[in-house]
Amino acid sequence: MVIYNLSTLSLSDLHDLISSISLFQLGPNVTVGAKVTIRAGARLKHAIVLDHTEIKEHALVSYSVIGMGCTL
Repeated sequence: MVIYNLSTLSLSDLHDLISSISLFQLGPNVTVGAKVTIRAGARLKHAIVLDHTEIKEHALVSYSVIGMGCTL
């Protein structure tokens, strides 16, 4: 299983990762805080995810605000 910590990626690296590997889907209208981990198969749209949050495999986050330190 591959886990990506978004806080360690630059915006360019993040764009390249999303474009080249369909591990998870972001957008439209998604804001992700620092040290957020998104696992394979997750889908985020119209959402705000605050710091230190983990989105597990195949989770769907839509029209939501997720607080700090949550696990979905």
